[in-house]
Amino acid sequence: MTASRTDTPEAPQPEDWAGEMGARWLAGIDQFVRGAAS
Repeated sequence: MTASRTDTPEAPQPEDWAGEMGARWLAGIDQFVRGAAS
């Protein structure tokens, strides 16, 4: 099944949500590690 993003613009796709949360989490961890290392 292929659904375009224009079908439900108000509801983000689970993949997009997970990707965004993962990116933010990794960025936070990286920033924490950099702060702890310095």
